[in-house]
Amino acid sequence: MISRFFLSAIILLSFTTISLSQEEFNTTSVTIFKNGAALIEKSANLNLNGNTAIINNLPFTIGSQTQNFITAGTIQFLSAKNEIVETRVYPNYMKLVFEKASESEIVKLSYVQAGLRWIPYYLIQLNGDGSALLKLDVTLLNQIEDINDATINFAIGKPFFPYLNHHSPLIHSHEANSNYGANRNYNDFVVLGYGSKSNENTNSSNHDSFEEAGWYEDLFIYPKNNLSLKKNENLKLNLLRTKISYQDVYKVTVNSNRNIVNYQGFISNLTKSENIIQHSIKFKNSSHFPLTTGVVHFQGLSGDRIKFVSQGLLNYTNVHEDCEIQLSASPEIVVEDNDFEVSRVILSGMQELTVRSEINIFNYKSKPIDLVVNRDIVGVLLESDKNWDVNKLMTTSFLNNESNDVTWKIHVPAKGEESINYTYKILVEKQ
Repeated sequence: MISRFFLSAIILLSFTTISLSQEEFNTTSVTIFKNGAALIEKSANLNLNGNTAIINNLPFTIGSQTQNFITAGTIQFLSAKNEIVETRVYPNYMKLVFEKASESEIVKLSYVQAGLRWIPYYLIQLNGDGSALLKLDVTLLNQIEDINDATINFAIGKPFFPYLNHHSPLIHSHEANSNYGANRNYNDFVVLGYGSKSNENTNSSNHDSFEEAGWYEDLFIYPKNNLSLKKNENLKLNLLRTKISYQDVYKVTVNSNRNIVNYQGFISNLTKSENIIQHSIKFKNSSHFPLTTGVVHFQGLSGDRIKFVSQGLLNYTNVHEDCEIQLSASPEIVVEDNDFEVSRVILSGMQELTVRSEINIFNYKSKPIDLVVNRDIVGVLLESDKNWDVNKLMTTSFLNNESNDVTWKIHVPAKGEESINYTYKILVEKQ
């Protein structure tokens, strides 16, 4: 169960807290964001002298002004039963003042620090029959401190960290020759901190890996149990492995006819050019987890041999949403387009051209394809021998010609061809 303390710090992960000797703070939890920020929680059983605890070793692994710094305003000392009313930080030790005198108190510490990040990579193994294996691996980079037997949460989402690079002068101000706090718009450059009570149970249990994966506010968390990682050590591990069914998607964008607007002669093959056919795969995210943005490495398998390699980018995809990833360009599909002038009418200060256009599609593959053809067309659309979807855009072209985003969906048989024939009118300058 996520406690109020955990929620107040955005997201924390927890596991069994053990009784520690005086001054020994143990890292008990870490939540890692892709931008390099980490929310760290530590715990210690401190002996008190009256209502005061002295910590001879600072419980932080302090970096520098430019590396592994602690973010301003994020340091919190919390006690479940006895409120911390004052925190004093000195170059080599700290002093906590509690509301009441006591023999000992379990104190939890949390703060945000740069230097821990995770990078996602996907592997999609295509089997050639419309099925594939999708794997999400992550590389964990640790530049802060040793992590021992912890549950680590990998956070997916877009949390705001606009002040992440504001270093905490409460800690970093003691560095030699530093000038923390100067010309800053915050004033936590004081030795008097503040604390509060924590209502959480100090004996919390381990997460059960993905059974507790889920949404916390606007973030999705992938938890991983019992991870250990030394400082300056990198770790690769698998977060997700699932089978998918995909469709091949072929798309082409034919060049716009906008260069006709200032053309004053007769039109013939004016816009003919090479058209690149993009091959993508499309599948539904049927896993229980959103897919974070990451680079995809494709492998095409034939038996136990890799026959194809390519890379693409998987954009963030929620559960049950469709995902489309560009795979390659397809040289076995050829698309040619032509514009021909049919007639010309002289108007006041301009000319109105009637244009006949054709798009010819040649499929040299041994399987049929469905091709999505798109073209930006300036002018008044007349007729098409194939169904077209027209999205009228804001008129910004010369002589106030209409702007249209036009799409056709064409089925082309194996080793076959198809064509699209359509007409439109366009205004051009008078000769």
